Amino acid sequence: FDYIAWMNLHGAPFYKGAAEQNWPGAMFIHELGIRLFGVHFWTFRLIDFLIMQIGNIGIFLFLRRAGFLLAPFISLAIYPIIYTTAGFWTAGERDIIAAEFLIFASALLISTSRGRARLLQSALAGSLIAFAVLIRPTYASFIFGLLLLDILGCLNLETLRLSRIGHSWSVLGGFVALIGYTLIAGWLIGNLGDWYDQTI
Repeated sequence: FDYIAWMNLHGAPFYKGAAEQNWPGAMFIHELGIRLFGVHFWTFRLIDFLIMQIGNIGIFLFLRRAGFLLAPFISLAIYPIIYTTAGFWTAGERDIIAAEFLIFASALLISTSRGRARLLQSALAGSLIAFAVLIRPTYASFIFGLLLLDILGCLNLETLRLSRIGHSWSVLGGFVALIGYTLIAGWLIGNLGDWYDQTI
């Protein structure tokens, strides 16, 4: 992924410049690391570490908003230890990185905010879910399950007076916006066909 990201930065777009069967989310992360820190053997580990901090904050917020008092603070101390000592199948592994985005999205979705702030948090949650899907496409099941539970009222989310559907549309809007932006960028670059052939 470092190599593919480096190639993309030097004019060889994803899927056209290098073949890859995975979706582009992980390559975006590697490219961000190279843009920020340059090409080093530790670049990805550092960007992964920084994303893990965001994931840790997401876990904290999720537990706090779910009503736990002590667990959020315990998670702040324990999650980094678990993450960094569990081996290479956890630290830096795409499923785990994507799951951190899903956890943060979940924390945003159980916000007690109302009105516009709630809708903005819902849209941001949808975008975070979309990025997780760009890393691991099977995580699309998360948003489908979420929307189904929300529409059925199983999530016990506070009504916006726009109805639960308004909340769902906000989540879906954030999701579609990021996926749509990625597809449009791929169409402009001309690599959607290559992406389809190699990943689908």
